[in-house]
Amino acid sequence: MPQKNYAKDLILYLIPMIFLALLFSKSLPDILIIIMGAAFLYSSYKEKSWGWVKDPVVILAFLLSAYCLLIASPFADRPLDTAVKSLIWLRFILFYACLVHVLPQSTDRLKLPLQLCLAIFAIVIVDSFFQYISGVSLSGNLKPGVRLTSFLDRPNIGTYLFKSVFAVASLFLAVWLSGQAVRMRDAVIFYSIWFLSAVIILLSGERTATLMMLGSVFVLIPGALFFSPRRCIWAFTIVAGAAFVVAFVAFTQPVVKKRSGDFQKHISEFRNSPYGHLTFAALSIAQDNPLTGIGFKTFEENCKRRIDPDGSKKLCHIHPHNPYLEWMVIAGYPGMLLYFALVFALLFNVLRGCWTDNRLIVTAVALSALSISLFPFLFSQSLVSNWPGVLAWISIGLAVASVKIIRADCADAPVAPRN
Repeated sequence: MPQKNYAKDLILYLIPMIFLALLFSKSLPDILIIIMGAAFLYSSYKEKSWGWVKDPVVILAFLLSAYCLLIASPFADRPLDTAVKSLIWLRFILFYACLVHVLPQSTDRLKLPLQLCLAIFAIVIVDSFFQYISGVSLSGNLKPGVRLTSFLDRPNIGTYLFKSVFAVASLFLAVWLSGQAVRMRDAVIFYSIWFLSAVIILLSGERTATLMMLGSVFVLIPGALFFSPRRCIWAFTIVAGAAFVVAFVAFTQPVVKKRSGDFQKHISEFRNSPYGHLTFAALSIAQDNPLTGIGFKTFEENCKRRIDPDGSKKLCHIHPHNPYLEWMVIAGYPGMLLYFALVFALLFNVLRGCWTDNRLIVTAVALSALSISLFPFLFSQSLVSNWPGVLAWISIGLAVASVKIIRADCADAPVAPRN
């Protein structure tokens, strides 16, 4: 009888714990992914399984880190901070490797961790609805203007739900379609939470999360279903149902109208919008430091020197709100190109998914989960800071792991979901 691997069990149950910790703390999720990475290294040592170091994503991440450490940091505004950050950033890549290489080996033990994730999301949805209606969440947080916070201390609950629910959705579908027993009750709960989270994202007032959610619902997921003749009816049903819900919310909820108007204004006047200022500041910094960038933790002060010297206009932030611009600022054009290569490797891992019959939906949902973190022409959170980094990389890792699960199952005949 094979010896039980308690390290892998710990990894599985840390996944819902991370989603829970992200609601209440900025530092605890970081601690949990470090514990998970240590458990993964122990498991790899115990099983003498080091194949994950050959993953192109891991290799490119190490190359990016090495470039920042050896070439960019000596010329950075803060050399020591850049050197240290270049190394500790790799914790996210170890976390990614852990998810991608452990979960496909543990599909028979994922049921309870998935149920715990869904329970956490259900609580967040109820709390967010209550805050939207009453102005105060059940957790006691006041509604800041037109945006929602739920348990968070900042208005990012739409981003939290998009990155977490869509990633867990791809994993749930992969486990279900790979032949694991999933009761109909669990499937109904899962689809209900998925639908309600999409409504909360619409009401959250977060433009990036809303745009990516709409793109997923109207393009990626129906597009995947159209490739499966037996699922075309589901594609039409999803598009029609989503169109009705979006139209109803857009015409009845003032917050959606207001944020839609703000978005149109920012697009038409991009040069003078908050994101426009950050973009042109980042481009200016890169033009002055094309090969080495300015390193970590110095974007805000460099931005202020260029466009807001006295800080009175409050135009600058600690990062440019776009990961491609962020790496360009940190490590110059070579750093941005290495990050582009890393993103290409991630997308290749997903696009190598199963392109047969109903398993194609997993690839589409996985791409949806990746879109908000990797789409180059939208503004989002940093991928190198603690809280947003953990949220982004757990979403990316679960999405890629879900595709890896169905890819391993592709050699077999399609298996219908069990009720």
